[in-house]
Amino acid sequence: MTHPSIKYAEDVLSGDILACKWTKLAGERFLYDLEHKDKLGIYFDEDEVDRVLRFYALCPHFKGEWAGTPIILEPWQIFIIANIFGWKWKDSGYRRFKVIYNTVARKNGKTTMIAPPGLYLMMADGEPGAEIYSAAVDRDQAREIFDAAKAMVEMGELSRAIKTFARNMCVESTRSKFEPLSADEKKQHGKNIHAALCDELHVWPKASLWSVLRTGMGSRRQPIQWAITTAGSDQNTICYEIHDYAQRVLKGFKDRSFVDDTFFGIIYCLDRKQDWPKLRTEEEFKKEGGVMEDDWRDPAVWIKANPNLDISVKLKDLEDEARTAMQMPTSQNDFLRLRMNIWTQQVTRWIDLQTWDENYSKSVYVMED
Repeated sequence: MTHPSIKYAEDVLSGDILACKWTKLAGERFLYDLEHKDKLGIYFDEDEVDRVLRFYALCPHFKGEWAGTPIILEPWQIFIIANIFGWKWKDSGYRRFKVIYNTVARKNGKTTMIAPPGLYLMMADGEPGAEIYSAAVDRDQAREIFDAAKAMVEMGELSRAIKTFARNMCVESTRSKFEPLSADEKKQHGKNIHAALCDELHVWPKASLWSVLRTGMGSRRQPIQWAITTAGSDQNTICYEIHDYAQRVLKGFKDRSFVDDTFFGIIYCLDRKQDWPKLRTEEEFKKEGGVMEDDWRDPAVWIKANPNLDISVKLKDLEDEARTAMQMPTSQNDFLRLRMNIWTQQVTRWIDLQTWDENYSKSVYVMED
């Protein structure tokens, strides 16, 4: 029987699942690695993946319509988990990927997906004295993943093995812990980190916390630094730097022009000319033909940025927000960033560029004194 992660990659590449070019490249990389695993010195541990997936059943939803029911991952989420926990080095048996970059539009269940692996890495990963941190730019955001994981423990069977406190969870038998950590904490250094779950990386103004977390993993055998985020508006940030790095890894894995076999990146967004120059803008398409970039106003392409569409993402909510964005240019960039996962160069837009182009009549010249 084909593993669900393999089927997802095949369905994405065949077009049975509509996905952007970046997601397709992640699927292509996965299948390429399966084919060339001996040459790369890696193997895919399906049993370990299934073990992590079974762990999710111990972590109930803690709010909303599914509160109290076990978490059942969607195919795209299984694919991500399979990459992170399934690929291992042949010579050591340790996990291959140390840095993970996972970017998807808001409301697609990022927190629900990442909290259980934090608990798994604390108590079921065979790492004595494991230190797990949910990290963010401020204390409130740093608590998002931590509080979700804590609620899952307190509502389910894991409460028998994990003790919970206001800012700490622990497994006493292995001296392992899970805590929130923010950029404004006084003591960020001196930690022996097994896993850092980095939330909403697009609002991290500096690279300092990311670097502290990275260097704090030096003595661990198979650490994980996992960034999960939506798109941002400031391209002079650590998030955009890693976003760009992920794009280069995805483009370069096959011809080995840019290789990092310890980095896993997956991007869910619309296909835009800014990423793929061969695509045409709407204006260029009308004049020259070719293939047009995705139109953010078209509901048919929204699933590319929202793989949980009609599950945790409600189509009507997107339609309502899109209508507002079309009628109110100041909200357009928020819709593009948060709901279509498209990087913008500013937070708000004064006038819609399409409206400007459609009403253009003549050039305006400004004379200098």
